[in-house]
Amino acid sequence: MHCTYERTKNMINVSMLIADFPGQEEIADELIFSLAKGNREALKIIYEKSINALYAYVLSLTKNKYDTEDVLQETYVSIAENAASYHGGNKAMAWIFRIARNFTLMHFRKEKNKDSIHEVEEAVDAKYSFSFVENADHRMLLESAMEILEEEERQILFLHAVAGWKNREIAEYLGKNLNTVLSKYQRSIKKLQEHLGKDE
Repeated sequence: MHCTYERTKNMINVSMLIADFPGQEEIADELIFSLAKGNREALKIIYEKSINALYAYVLSLTKNKYDTEDVLQETYVSIAENAASYHGGNKAMAWIFRIARNFTLMHFRKEKNKDSIHEVEEAVDAKYSFSFVENADHRMLLESAMEILEEEERQILFLHAVAGWKNREIAEYLGKNLNTVLSKYQRSIKKLQEHLGKDE
């Protein structure tokens, strides 16, 4: 069910807006197994099912459109090359997200001694970062999260909202205590609600 929201900050209810995000499509184990056997069409389907959530997640870490695109390119190459190492268990999206997270961390290590060359471009292109999100209020929420939340808060919120993961799944993926994830998620909601101009 999709609700319609006024596109003014003081009309946004953050919890309802997050609950209304389109669900992330599941990726069946069979797709990964098929890719491992050389079916290139499987990679296309995996890409189509995962790209929006993966883009949002990596962007929540890099905060830079161009770095995100680099990481995603490496991620999908790695998915194709390492599909045979996937052992199944209905955790395909978590496996894919771990690959992306590892490439993001490697990217940070490569860039840690360099000045950012994308600060101006990032500011100019910020409003286009979530162009795949059709609902204007959803875009505003994600852009606000990029502005005001700490890195781990952004990860948790994006995994919950865009990827559609449950708090227990997020805790397992991040290696965090469930109560910590719940606390950070609620803190994120409160920050966003205050930022968007309405207390729940």
